[in-house]
Amino acid sequence: MVKKHECMHCKKKYAPQSSRTTSHLLRHLKKCAFVKRLKDVKTRWNSTHRMLESAMYYKLAFQGYALRDSNFEWSLTDDEWNRAQKVCKVLEVFLDATNLFSGTSYPTTNLFLVEIFKVKKEITSCYISNDGVLKKMSEPMFQKFEKYWGEIGVLMAIASILDPRFKKVSISWTFGKLYPSNEVDGRVEDVINRLQSLYVKYSTAFHMARASKNNMTSTSSGAPDIRDRLEDDFYAFLKSRPVENTQKK
Repeated sequence: MVKKHECMHCKKKYAPQSSRTTSHLLRHLKKCAFVKRLKDVKTRWNSTHRMLESAMYYKLAFQGYALRDSNFEWSLTDDEWNRAQKVCKVLEVFLDATNLFSGTSYPTTNLFLVEIFKVKKEITSCYISNDGVLKKMSEPMFQKFEKYWGEIGVLMAIASILDPRFKKVSISWTFGKLYPSNEVDGRVEDVINRLQSLYVKYSTAFHMARASKNNMTSTSSGAPDIRDRLEDDFYAFLKSRPVENTQKK
């Protein structure tokens, strides 16, 4: 039985051709609606990742087609394929973080700290890379990251501590990776102090609200509610009225 080739996007299958003519699968790929969606959007890194990932899947197909067709103009060199693979790997970190933070069926705030560290680690790795293209690509990314995430938000750190899986270990480990060693202990202590202060504030407010509620309950238990009294007076008035004869004379 002849093994058919499958389109990775729409899963349609096509029989291979023995001749050197354009295959059914290649003709299909030019028109496949799913492939047309995989276009690069300059302002969205996730679209670039999907585009490169789709191209990497057909690396051998592109190379084989270039050998058969001398007019094929889009044949990449090995260096270009390797570079595309590296960029795809970098952008995959952003895609994973975006998908995780976009979740709606589970809490996400407690996951920010560790995922932000993963993103910075990948950007820094590119920033100090010997590959000129990766280094140039990562420079504006590094600057934007430092602008928005250079200082880890206290609430983000507190949310990570409140995760029973992580507790204090999460900020101790992450801060040790993100900040100079002489700043780590001070930053960890600052987060702990703020968490304790926040706890005291909410605890005080909770006890005051509960005490106030108990006082209101004890006060109202000895006297009827004013609304009930008004309703009783109204119904008493209705009962005292004479019955009107609604029949027509």
